[in-house]
Amino acid sequence: MISKYKLSNELARDIVIRAQCFDSPKDTSVSELIQKIGYVQIDTISVIARAHHHILFNRLIGFKPEDLNFAQSIERSVFEAWTHALSYVCVNDLRFFSPAFEEFRSRGPTVWFGDLKEADIDDVVARIEREGPLSVRDFDQDVRVEKTHLWASRKPSKLLLENAFQQGKLVISRREGMLKHYEVARRHFGENTGIKPASEIEVCNYLVERALRSQGIVSLDSVCFLRPKQKEGVKKILEERCNQGLIIPVEWAESSAKTNFVETKTLENKSHLTIERAILL
Repeated sequence: MISKYKLSNELARDIVIRAQCFDSPKDTSVSELIQKIGYVQIDTISVIARAHHHILFNRLIGFKPEDLNFAQSIERSVFEAWTHALSYVCVNDLRFFSPAFEEFRSRGPTVWFGDLKEADIDDVVARIEREGPLSVRDFDQDVRVEKTHLWASRKPSKLLLENAFQQGKLVISRREGMLKHYEVARRHFGENTGIKPASEIEVCNYLVERALRSQGIVSLDSVCFLRPKQKEGVKKILEERCNQGLIIPVEWAESSAKTNFVETKTLENKSHLTIERAILL
Protein backbone atom coordinates (compact mmCIF):
# COMPACT_ATOMS: atom_id res chain seq x y z
CA MET A 1 0.00 0.00 0.00
CA ILE A 2 1.36 3.42 -0.96
CA SER A 3 1.50 5.89 1.93
CA LYS A 4 -0.21 9.24 1.67
CA TYR A 5 1.50 12.54 2.27
CA LYS A 6 -0.10 14.89 4.73
CA LEU A 7 -0.38 18.47 3.46
CA SER A 8 -1.20 21.47 5.55
CA ASN A 9 -4.14 23.51 4.28
CA GLU A 10 -1.69 26.33 3.57
CA LEU A 11 0.54 24.15 1.39
CA ALA A 12 -2.46 22.72 -0.49
CA ARG A 13 -3.70 26.25 -1.13
CA ASP A 14 -0.24 27.39 -2.26
CA ILE A 15 0.05 24.52 -4.77
CA VAL A 16 -3.36 25.27 -6.30
CA ILE A 17 -2.79 29.03 -6.45
CA ARG A 18 0.52 28.53 -8.24
CA ALA A 19 -0.93 25.98 -10.67
CA GLN A 20 -3.65 28.46 -11.65
CA CYS A 21 -1.07 31.28 -12.06
CA PHE A 22 -2.58 33.39 -9.29
CA ASP A 23 0.77 33.83 -7.51
CA SER A 24 1.90 36.62 -9.86
CA PRO A 25 0.90 38.00 -13.29
CA LYS A 26 2.81 36.41 -16.16
CA ASP A 27 4.66 38.17 -18.97
CA THR A 28 3.66 35.65 -21.62
CA SER A 29 1.22 35.21 -24.51
CA VAL A 30 -2.50 34.51 -24.28
CA SER A 31 -2.09 31.03 -25.80
CA GLU A 32 0.79 30.08 -23.48
CA LEU A 33 -1.22 31.14 -20.45
CA ILE A 34 -4.30 29.20 -21.63
CA GLN A 35 -2.09 26.15 -22.22
CA LYS A 36 -0.82 26.42 -18.62
CA ILE A 37 -4.21 26.75 -16.94
CA GLY A 38 -5.91 24.24 -19.26
CA TYR A 39 -8.67 26.36 -20.79
CA VAL A 40 -10.70 29.51 -20.19
CA GLN A 41 -14.48 29.28 -19.99
CA ILE A 42 -16.37 31.77 -22.16
CA ASP A 43 -19.18 33.44 -20.26
CA THR A 44 -21.80 36.06 -21.07
CA ILE A 45 -21.58 37.47 -17.51
CA SER A 46 -20.22 41.00 -17.78
CA VAL A 47 -19.51 43.06 -14.66
CA ILE A 48 -16.92 45.69 -15.64
CA ALA A 49 -15.78 43.18 -18.32
CA ARG A 50 -16.63 39.71 -19.61
CA ALA A 51 -15.85 36.87 -17.21
CA HIS A 52 -13.24 35.33 -19.54
CA HIS A 53 -11.48 38.68 -19.82
CA HIS A 54 -11.28 38.87 -16.00
CA ILE A 55 -9.60 35.44 -15.95
CA LEU A 56 -6.87 36.56 -18.34
CA PHE A 57 -6.52 40.10 -16.93
CA ASN A 58 -5.71 38.73 -13.48
CA ARG A 59 -3.00 36.43 -14.82
CA LEU A 60 -1.37 38.30 -17.71
CA ILE A 61 0.65 41.50 -17.49
CA GLY A 62 -1.03 44.27 -19.49
CA PHE A 63 -3.80 42.05 -20.90
CA LYS A 64 -6.36 43.72 -23.19
CA PRO A 65 -9.42 42.06 -24.80
CA GLU A 66 -7.84 42.76 -28.20
CA ASP A 67 -5.05 40.32 -27.25
CA LEU A 68 -7.57 37.48 -27.05
CA ASN A 69 -9.14 38.54 -30.36
CA PHE A 70 -5.68 38.48 -31.95
CA ALA A 71 -4.91 35.01 -30.58
CA GLN A 72 -8.21 33.63 -31.86
CA SER A 73 -8.59 35.36 -35.22
CA ILE A 74 -5.15 36.42 -36.46
CA GLU A 75 -2.58 34.23 -34.75
CA ARG A 76 -5.11 31.38 -34.50
CA SER A 77 -3.24 29.97 -31.52
CA VAL A 78 -6.47 29.40 -29.55
CA PHE A 79 -9.84 28.04 -30.63
CA GLU A 80 -13.25 27.48 -29.09
CA ALA A 81 -14.36 24.02 -27.99
CA TRP A 82 -16.53 22.34 -25.36
CA THR A 83 -14.71 21.37 -22.16
CA HIS A 84 -17.16 21.50 -19.25
CA ALA A 85 -18.59 24.50 -21.12
CA LEU A 86 -17.68 26.47 -24.23
CA SER A 87 -14.07 27.55 -23.68
CA TYR A 88 -10.92 28.90 -25.25
CA VAL A 89 -8.35 26.14 -25.71
CA CYS A 90 -4.79 26.23 -27.05
CA VAL A 91 -4.61 25.05 -30.68
CA ASN A 92 -1.83 22.65 -29.67
CA ASP A 93 -4.61 20.61 -28.04
CA LEU A 94 -6.79 20.41 -31.16
CA ARG A 95 -6.15 16.70 -31.78
CA PHE A 96 -7.52 15.82 -28.34
CA PHE A 97 -10.88 17.40 -29.23
CA SER A 98 -11.18 15.85 -32.69
CA PRO A 99 -12.60 12.55 -31.30
CA ALA A 100 -15.46 14.53 -29.72
CA PHE A 101 -16.28 16.06 -33.12
CA GLU A 102 -16.35 12.59 -34.68
CA GLU A 103 -18.51 11.21 -31.87
CA PHE A 104 -20.99 14.05 -32.28
CA ARG A 105 -21.20 13.44 -36.03
CA SER A 106 -21.85 9.73 -35.55
CA ARG A 107 -24.39 10.27 -32.77
CA GLY A 108 -26.67 12.45 -34.90
CA PRO A 109 -29.17 15.16 -33.77
CA THR A 110 -29.98 15.39 -30.07
CA VAL A 111 -32.77 17.04 -28.11
CA TRP A 112 -30.69 20.23 -28.07
CA PHE A 113 -30.91 20.57 -31.85
CA GLY A 114 -34.26 19.01 -32.68
CA ASP A 115 -34.91 17.39 -36.03
CA LEU A 116 -32.18 18.92 -38.18
CA LYS A 117 -31.45 17.57 -41.64
CA GLU A 118 -27.85 16.86 -42.58
CA ALA A 119 -28.47 18.37 -46.02
CA ASP A 120 -29.44 21.70 -44.40
CA ILE A 121 -26.30 21.64 -42.26
CA ASP A 122 -24.20 20.99 -45.36
CA ASP A 123 -25.91 23.90 -47.16
CA VAL A 124 -24.90 26.29 -44.35
CA VAL A 125 -21.32 25.03 -44.47
CA ALA A 126 -21.27 25.36 -48.27
CA ARG A 127 -22.48 28.97 -48.07
CA ILE A 128 -19.70 29.87 -45.65
CA GLU A 129 -17.27 28.05 -47.95
CA ARG A 130 -18.39 30.37 -50.77
CA GLU A 131 -18.84 33.66 -48.92
CA GLY A 132 -16.35 33.49 -46.06
CA PRO A 133 -17.03 33.84 -42.31
CA LEU A 134 -20.66 34.57 -41.41
CA SER A 135 -22.64 35.21 -38.24
CA VAL A 136 -26.22 34.23 -37.48
CA ARG A 137 -27.23 37.80 -38.45
CA ASP A 138 -26.22 37.07 -42.04
CA PHE A 139 -28.98 34.46 -42.24
CA ASP A 140 -31.95 36.83 -42.44
CA GLN A 141 -34.49 34.66 -44.28
CA ASP A 142 -35.29 32.40 -41.35
CA VAL A 143 -38.88 31.50 -40.50
CA ARG A 144 -39.06 31.41 -36.72
CA VAL A 145 -39.95 28.09 -35.05
CA GLU A 146 -41.01 27.06 -31.55
CA LYS A 147 -38.27 26.32 -29.04
CA THR A 148 -37.71 22.68 -28.13
CA HIS A 149 -36.12 23.59 -24.76
CA LEU A 150 -35.20 26.69 -22.75
CA TRP A 151 -31.70 27.01 -24.25
CA ALA A 152 -32.90 26.58 -27.81
CA SER A 153 -33.28 29.24 -30.48
CA ARG A 154 -36.30 30.11 -32.61
CA LYS A 155 -33.96 30.76 -35.53
CA PRO A 156 -33.22 27.54 -37.48
CA SER A 157 -29.96 28.91 -38.90
CA LYS A 158 -28.56 29.29 -35.39
CA LEU A 159 -29.18 25.61 -34.70
CA LEU A 160 -27.58 24.65 -38.02
CA LEU A 161 -24.48 26.74 -37.31
CA GLU A 162 -24.11 25.37 -33.80
CA ASN A 163 -24.59 21.80 -34.97
CA ALA A 164 -21.95 22.20 -37.69
CA PHE A 165 -19.65 23.68 -35.04
CA GLN A 166 -20.24 20.71 -32.74
CA GLN A 167 -19.41 18.37 -35.62
CA GLY A 168 -16.12 20.17 -36.22
CA LYS A 169 -17.16 21.31 -39.70
CA LEU A 170 -17.20 24.96 -38.65
CA VAL A 171 -15.07 26.88 -36.19
CA ILE A 172 -15.76 30.19 -34.44
CA SER A 173 -13.17 32.35 -36.15
CA ARG A 174 -13.87 35.60 -34.31
CA ARG A 175 -16.30 37.36 -32.01
CA GLU A 176 -17.83 40.81 -31.90
CA GLY A 177 -18.73 40.99 -28.24
CA MET A 178 -20.57 37.67 -27.88
CA LEU A 179 -21.63 37.48 -31.55
CA LYS A 180 -19.90 34.49 -33.16
CA HIS A 181 -18.56 34.48 -36.69
CA TYR A 182 -18.26 31.00 -38.18
CA GLU A 183 -15.63 29.83 -40.67
CA VAL A 184 -15.01 26.49 -42.37
CA ALA A 185 -12.70 24.59 -40.01
CA ARG A 186 -10.52 23.32 -42.83
CA ARG A 187 -9.77 26.86 -44.01
CA HIS A 188 -9.35 28.36 -40.55
CA PHE A 189 -6.99 25.74 -39.12
CA GLY A 190 -4.96 25.32 -42.30
CA GLU A 191 -2.05 22.97 -41.70
CA ASN A 192 -3.48 21.95 -38.31
CA THR A 193 -6.59 20.52 -39.99
CA GLY A 194 -4.95 17.24 -40.95
CA ILE A 195 -3.48 16.43 -37.55
CA LYS A 196 -4.33 12.85 -36.61
CA PRO A 197 -7.07 12.70 -33.94
CA ALA A 198 -5.90 11.40 -30.56
CA SER A 199 -6.69 7.86 -29.53
CA GLU A 200 -8.79 7.12 -26.45
CA ILE A 201 -5.70 6.43 -24.31
CA GLU A 202 -4.07 9.62 -25.58
CA VAL A 203 -7.18 11.61 -24.61
CA CYS A 204 -7.08 10.08 -21.12
CA ASN A 205 -3.39 10.95 -20.77
CA TYR A 206 -4.13 14.48 -21.95
CA LEU A 207 -6.85 14.90 -19.32
CA VAL A 208 -4.46 13.74 -16.59
CA GLU A 209 -1.62 15.98 -17.79
CA ARG A 210 -3.92 18.99 -18.11
CA ALA A 211 -5.42 18.49 -14.67
CA LEU A 212 -2.05 18.05 -12.94
CA ARG A 213 -0.68 21.13 -14.68
CA SER A 214 -3.67 23.39 -14.08
CA GLN A 215 -5.06 22.14 -10.75
CA GLY A 216 -1.92 21.13 -8.90
CA ILE A 217 -3.90 18.71 -6.72
CA VAL A 218 -6.23 16.33 -8.57
CA SER A 219 -8.66 13.51 -7.95
CA LEU A 220 -10.22 11.00 -10.34
CA ASP A 221 -13.45 13.01 -10.27
CA SER A 222 -11.75 16.34 -10.93
CA VAL A 223 -9.83 14.95 -13.92
CA CYS A 224 -13.00 13.37 -15.37
CA PHE A 225 -15.49 16.15 -14.62
CA LEU A 226 -18.39 15.64 -17.09
CA ARG A 227 -16.34 12.92 -18.83
CA PRO A 228 -17.64 9.65 -17.36
CA LYS A 229 -16.56 7.65 -20.43
CA GLN A 230 -12.91 8.37 -19.70
CA LYS A 231 -13.10 7.49 -16.00
CA GLU A 232 -11.84 3.92 -16.26
CA GLY A 233 -8.93 4.87 -18.51
CA VAL A 234 -7.95 7.83 -16.33
CA LYS A 235 -8.12 5.66 -13.19
CA LYS A 236 -5.60 3.23 -14.69
CA ILE A 237 -3.26 6.07 -15.68
CA LEU A 238 -3.36 7.57 -12.17
CA GLU A 239 -2.61 4.15 -10.67
CA GLU A 240 0.29 3.58 -13.08
CA ARG A 241 1.80 6.99 -12.38
CA CYS A 242 1.41 6.42 -8.67
CA ASN A 243 3.21 3.05 -8.88
CA GLN A 244 5.97 4.69 -10.94
CA GLY A 245 6.43 7.37 -8.30
CA LEU A 246 5.43 10.19 -10.66
CA ILE A 247 2.48 11.25 -8.51
CA ILE A 248 1.85 10.91 -4.78
CA PRO A 249 -1.44 10.35 -2.92
CA VAL A 250 -2.06 13.26 -0.55
CA GLU A 251 -4.54 14.42 2.02
CA TRP A 252 -4.96 17.53 4.11
CA ALA A 253 -7.01 18.56 7.09
CA GLU A 254 -10.14 19.60 5.22
CA SER A 255 -9.89 17.27 2.22
CA SER A 256 -12.66 14.79 1.46
CA ALA A 257 -12.35 11.04 1.82
CA LYS A 258 -11.53 10.83 -1.91
CA THR A 259 -7.92 10.17 -2.87
CA ASN A 260 -6.07 13.17 -4.24
CA PHE A 261 -2.74 13.27 -6.06
CA VAL A 262 0.15 15.71 -6.49
CA GLU A 263 3.09 15.37 -8.86
CA THR A 264 6.16 14.15 -6.98
CA LYS A 265 8.29 16.93 -8.48
CA THR A 266 5.93 19.53 -6.98
CA LEU A 267 6.75 18.32 -3.47
CA GLU A 268 10.44 17.72 -4.24
CA ASN A 269 10.97 21.20 -5.66
CA LYS A 270 9.32 23.40 -3.06
CA SER A 271 11.76 26.29 -3.36
CA HIS A 272 8.89 28.28 -4.89
CA LEU A 273 6.61 27.37 -1.96
CA THR A 274 6.84 29.30 1.27
CA ILE A 275 4.84 26.84 3.38
CA GLU A 276 5.99 23.98 5.64
CA ARG A 277 7.20 20.66 4.21
CA ALA A 278 4.76 17.84 3.58
CA ILE A 279 4.91 15.17 6.26
CA LEU A 280 4.79 11.50 5.39
CA LEU A 281 2.07 9.74 7.39
